[in-house]
Amino acid sequence: MTLLADLVARLFAREPRVRCERTPARTALVQSQVAVGVSHNDQKDYLRAALDAHGLDGVVVETANKLQGLEFEVTFVWHPLSGLPEANEFHLDPGRLCVLLTRHRHACVVVGRASDRDLLDDRPPPPTAAYLGYAPDPVLDGWEIHQEVFSTLYSARP
Repeated sequence: MTLLADLVARLFAREPRVRCERTPARTALVQSQVAVGVSHNDQKDYLRAALDAHGLDGVVVETANKLQGLEFEVTFVWHPLSGLPEANEFHLDPGRLCVLLTRHRHACVVVGRASDRDLLDDRPPPPTAAYLGYAPDPVLDGWEIHQEVFSTLYSARP
């Protein structure tokens, strides 16, 4: 949580400017154009307090459900599996991950722990009535989608 608030503060300390088809002239990025997406309301509350302490009270902090349909220039994402002891149906939901990763126009910063990928690589998926790679199932679909996202994210690491 502190890391996310610090990252947002660092972004604004650099006085970023944006330019796109909507605003052809470079304009200063304002706090209301930045969002932090989380999975739980308690995460939202902690982050809200941390951002407010940095003077970033205009940055939007919401759960994936409330970010649905909204759009921001920059988003920061608290990865749904971050810090969990095991992956479960709620956190593997592919729709939740999709919303968190697609609310940005210019940049999306995903924050998690190095061990988050181990929740998928070192353990079998949660039990369901479906078969991995065969029958459609939100939990198994989420399992596979998270693995793909982790592969993409890890390939982009320095």
